[in-house]
Amino acid sequence: MSSSSNNPPPPPSDNSTITITKQSDNPSKDTSITINKESKNPPPDASSNNPPDNSSNKPPPPQDNSSQDDVFTYIQNNALTPSALMMVVWFIVIYFVAYFILGLLFKGQPSSFSSVYTLLDILIFGTILLFLLFSYYNKSPEEKDNAFSDTFKDIKDYITNPYAFINAFIFLVILHIILYLFRIPTTGSDKPYFVGFFLGCGWIVFVISLIVWVFDKFFNISLFDGSWWDKISENKPLDTDKQDDKAEREEVFNISNNLYTYDDAKAVCSAYGARLANYKEIEDAYNRGGEWCNYGWSDGQMAYFPTQQSTWDELQKNPKHKNDCGRPGVNGGFMANPYIKFGVNCYGKKPKPTDRDLQEMDANKNVVVPKTPEEQELDKKVEFWKENADKLLNVNSFNRDKWSEY
Repeated sequence: MSSSSNNPPPPPSDNSTITITKQSDNPSKDTSITINKESKNPPPDASSNNPPDNSSNKPPPPQDNSSQDDVFTYIQNNALTPSALMMVVWFIVIYFVAYFILGLLFKGQPSSFSSVYTLLDILIFGTILLFLLFSYYNKSPEEKDNAFSDTFKDIKDYITNPYAFINAFIFLVILHIILYLFRIPTTGSDKPYFVGFFLGCGWIVFVISLIVWVFDKFFNISLFDGSWWDKISENKPLDTDKQDDKAEREEVFNISNNLYTYDDAKAVCSAYGARLANYKEIEDAYNRGGEWCNYGWSDGQMAYFPTQQSTWDELQKNPKHKNDCGRPGVNGGFMANPYIKFGVNCYGKKPKPTDRDLQEMDANKNVVVPKTPEEQELDKKVEFWKENADKLLNVNSFNRDKWSEY
């Protein structure tokens, strides 16, 4: 066997073809063999010094969404968008078409416009009534029983939203523009009923939400937080029956020690007769003043913890601790690794506190900066010696004659 050329073949590259020809005395009997070589990616070098990427085992750092607290940024992100501008263009087109048609039909006769306003009242209030009836009858029996309380809760959640007064203000501005463009009266006996209804609702929501925002922003008082009302009447005798009823209500509670995987967290909540809390329930707890600077497994393999604005403001005074508790609001999100050890956020009937729980809560009442693991370990040692001081500690007298100097 000899090569078809005296020159050695070039080294094959990836995805190359090698041809070997066997020559004989009879050229017609020459044979050739073709070999295709496919490139393969080499396996990763196990001896590499690069450590494995365990970034998925770490909880994501809290995102800095401080821009959400900026009113102007909120307006820019929600009002000055292409879709919003397109809606304005369509409104202008519809306005001119409707204005031209109505002008041809009625030609400025007051009696004709009064009949139109009456028709609009019937159409608008009829549509609202049909919508409410349709929504109610499409609810499940359980939802029908809680329809009033759920509606009240939704209204309260909307009013406590920090941007509710901005939405109400924008609604009032747009409503006045529409009324002006269509020459619909806002005063006098000719004013349609739907105008008074929408203006009244808009102004009520604007005023109440603005008051709630001012108290929360400048005085750190949540007007819808039950604990704030309790402080006003704390000098009154407590009604133990009402207190027991309140303890029986379902709420979000956090198991603090970070010892649990996601599957463990489900079992922990079940042990308390509860379940994992979802985002909306944790957000409701935050709106009522709840906060705990500790990640807790939540429904859907999420990990959350809420932080109040006042706590965050206090932490910003210390550069070493300013990022300890994330940002104001509900921190966290989806955790791809279910084996990370976190605390647990449960939703159910919170167990009654022990005397030790109440003492710890009272001791930490004015502590804003979370303690480091070393400080927590020291606290445990201090607590141990306090409990065993009479057995293990021996205090000497001041001298042989007096126990104390004073």
